[in-house]
Amino acid sequence: MWTKLRFYTEVLSLDICAGVLGSAALAKTMLASTMEPCWWLLLPASVWVIYTADHLFDARKTGSTAVNRRHKFHSDNFRLLTLCAIATGTACVAAAFWCLREIVFLAGAFMGTLALAHLALAYWGRIRIGKEFSVAIVYACGVWFAPYLNRTVEVSAAIAVAFGLFLLAALLNLFMNSLIELSVDRSEQQVFALRTLAPSLVRRAVIGVAVVSFIVLLVLASGLTGFAYRWEFTYLTFLCTVPGGILFFEDYFLVNARYRLPAELAFLAGIGLLLPH
Repeated sequence: MWTKLRFYTEVLSLDICAGVLGSAALAKTMLASTMEPCWWLLLPASVWVIYTADHLFDARKTGSTAVNRRHKFHSDNFRLLTLCAIATGTACVAAAFWCLREIVFLAGAFMGTLALAHLALAYWGRIRIGKEFSVAIVYACGVWFAPYLNRTVEVSAAIAVAFGLFLLAALLNLFMNSLIELSVDRSEQQVFALRTLAPSLVRRAVIGVAVVSFIVLLVLASGLTGFAYRWEFTYLTFLCTVPGGILFFEDYFLVNARYRLPAELAFLAGIGLLLPH
């Protein structure tokens, strides 16, 4: 049962939808935003639509020859998943009109525009370095833009650095997945950034960032006083540590594809920032 649950959670990108809630908690607390309850449902639903559409595009390209289990699953269930994505996307738009204030709906339109640009680039496939970077940008901006519009504090240097670190964490996570799945992606001709950047160099960079992040994490967690965003930056440095840690212990995390779940659980851990601290 656990194996089946993990399989469907990962191929349907439900782990990413759960992880985005922790990311949303970070943005909300950093910007001291008051978000509508509906937003907490629409955000993961919108993320699911975008990721599903992306996988459907990939499945259309690879077809029955897909090796990646997500692409194969989407190819085998193409019509059903397409209908589900259209229905969910339509419901998200309708719910946004019904539940959310105009300023937050603007954030959804902004995220949708970024997502369409990403999907167009992915479908075109000519800009080979673009996909990891465009996914990271769409993910980070999609999470942060609505809380930014609803902020009750001025954007300080600390908040700007926090957003930069979050974007970096998302990019590191994408690079980690690309490095581990490189042989599978090559067989499907779905290599993007690693077709231009040397995989060995990217691997060393991700692990190097993890080492630095872990040192900073220990400093923050040890009791640094007088810093208003201590726990938020502890969480951010943790996010930047995890991808390199997975690559460092890759032999262990390759067994039964263990590498995906801890990466998404790391993002979900941000929910703890909503607790009093």
